[in-house]
Amino acid sequence: MSSKFPTPNRGRRSLALAAFLLVLPACGRSKPDPNAGVAVRLGDLTISNDEVERHVEFYRKWDPALAPGRIRRTVMLDEILPRAVIAALVPEDKRREIRAKIDDLAKAVAQAGGSLDALRRLGEPLGGREDSRLVLPLNDLSPDVAEVVFSLPVGVASGAIHSTYGSLVVAVVEEVRTKIDARMARRIYSVFIPYSTERGIKDKVRAGVQVLCNRTAYIRRKYMDDLAPLFKNRRLLEQR
Repeated sequence: MSSKFPTPNRGRRSLALAAFLLVLPACGRSKPDPNAGVAVRLGDLTISNDEVERHVEFYRKWDPALAPGRIRRTVMLDEILPRAVIAALVPEDKRREIRAKIDDLAKAVAQAGGSLDALRRLGEPLGGREDSRLVLPLNDLSPDVAEVVFSLPVGVASGAIHSTYGSLVVAVVEEVRTKIDARMARRIYSVFIPYSTERGIKDKVRAGVQVLCNRTAYIRRKYMDDLAPLFKNRRLLEQR
């Protein structure tokens, strides 16, 4: 005659089976990748894939001969790293105040028709000026500003641009084909408010960028060839 109560051995087997079934679902799950979406780690500074890739398409459209690696290095040195240094040098509340002023200007210009003339009229009291030189996207402007300037129709004002060294609104005055290489250069009018008026701020930022470049950089494998020349010490991010 069979007992309605499990024997000790049967009870132990039942408990073991239950524990196994609880653990089983976890066995098929992989641990989340702490470096997902990360291109470079520099100490506590994390640089995303999106930041590294942000302007590649724009520059390649402007000049298909530009190597993606050169573009990524330019973006790193002219935008990503200087932004990190500025954030450390200038208090956030100061930068927020300046961004708000430019946001207000951009809104007023848009309400006045969004034209170059509207920007001239409203921007003059804030120190707006027309650049005497013609500019090209590479080297003349920071990547974030260059992409806006070379996406605007002539005579149209931009929205607010919160750039590396300050915030601004720009408009394209004219477009001229250069004599040397027949590229389309532009002359701009801009209202720019810097985050810092301290004398020598750009020298401080360059020094800060050099400090970052001297840190050990953990670089994602796909960017190693492109970005390794910028850093004195580099390691694979995947082996961190």
